[in-house]
Amino acid sequence: MPGEVVQRFAHLVVEALQGRRRPEQLQGFFDPGALRALGTRASVLRSQGIRLASVRAQSPRPGVAEVTLRLSSVRSNTAVALRLTDQGNAWRCTALAIG
Repeated sequence: MPGEVVQRFAHLVVEALQGRRRPEQLQGFFDPGALRALGTRASVLRSQGIRLASVRAQSPRPGVAEVTLRLSSVRSNTAVALRLTDQGNAWRCTALAIG
């Protein structure tokens, strides 16, 4: 699991949650369910001034990465969990949860 892949997905998620990128622009990188979850939370978090505070990743098996992000704002911290899967020629987010 290349670190640049993890960083790229982390920044895509943050840009969408900040309102700098429309979730629909990420269709090639996210499964439909993960994209819906991102879009739903983006409307709530957009005004909170979030920033990426930390990124953690592990690979439970080859071709799979489990990534956690901690987002911070003046008011709170938010956790994001992503499951990335190597599709052969590209990585794709197959699950996403924001709490």
